[in-house]
Amino acid sequence: MSFSMIISYLLYLLIFIFSILISIQCFIVISLTIQSIRNKFGNKKPKCFLFHGTRHSFDGEMIKPQKSKVVNDEKVVFATDVFDVAVVFIADWNDNDFEFGHYSNEEHYELKEKYPNAFFKKFHGVSGWVHTIHPDDFNPDPRLGMKSEFISKEPVRILTSRRISNVHRFLKKSKKVKIIPFSSSSQ
Repeated sequence: MSFSMIISYLLYLLIFIFSILISIQCFIVISLTIQSIRNKFGNKKPKCFLFHGTRHSFDGEMIKPQKSKVVNDEKVVFATDVFDVAVVFIADWNDNDFEFGHYSNEEHYELKEKYPNAFFKKFHGVSGWVHTIHPDDFNPDPRLGMKSEFISKEPVRILTSRRISNVHRFLKKSKKVKIIPFSSSSQ
């Protein structure tokens, strides 16, 4: 075997080893990214009962998946493991009205007005239902904003329902949801 052939084989061997090392590095980066997403959004299925807030009583005892822009127009059913958070979603509001989430180390969620009297305008006179549902078909999703939110792509059977006759009053008394009034200095 000539010297040039040995060099060629060694170069091929180095390229082969280098490509294996790159593959291992890519695998590690992907694994760490997935773990980071799981740590941020939660990777566990809910263990307790979940709640779905809506204005509808669902006489058929099933909640069917509906299209949602939150999850790229996929048909899903949303649920949360916090009853008071489900009450927030009874009213018709969007991100132009409020910021909503778990922003601090506090035990409560914050519903921050984005303009004066948004809470009154969107929640006063609103009534609806919080349906208790089983968590079996629900999973976390990184597109959702909170760890306490889950989605199911399957129809969901309602176990029990509770009527909320005055969402505005319920949330004002809530220990889990804190209403943060609009302040021009915070904008």
